[in-house]
Amino acid sequence: MLAWLTQYVLLAQASGTAEEAAVAAEPPIPVVVITGIVLVFAILVLLFVILQIEGRIFSSIDRKKGNKQPADETALAIVPAPAASAPKVQSGISPEVVAAIAAAVAASSGGAYTLRSVKTVKKGRGNWGFAGVIQSTEPF
Repeated sequence: MLAWLTQYVLLAQASGTAEEAAVAAEPPIPVVVITGIVLVFAILVLLFVILQIEGRIFSSIDRKKGNKQPADETALAIVPAPAASAPKVQSGISPEVVAAIAAAVAASSGGAYTLRSVKTVKKGRGNWGFAGVIQSTEPF
């Protein structure tokens, strides 16, 4: 890259104008590619450093806010949740499947919903399937 810059300066002095020197001495393709790659990765590293610093600033702010004690200790009392009844399960469904479904419902809702019943779906084509058949077989 330094050789190209030296060549550019020498051509600028010889030709008299910078435009003529720029046209005559274009940088080689590897110089352009390497410069572009280095520039992109340098900016990515700079963004990474900025985000790390920002994260540390916000973490320290959160720690300072977290050290404050609440004024009312009774506000932190833990209230037990009401006991959920066992779900109604149709025969033929194993307890492992019911447990997996209940765990998925509880995990995805954050405990706000409980499983009340589990039923198997009837085999065959549902309403969406029938709608697809009707749409596909309509005459043009």
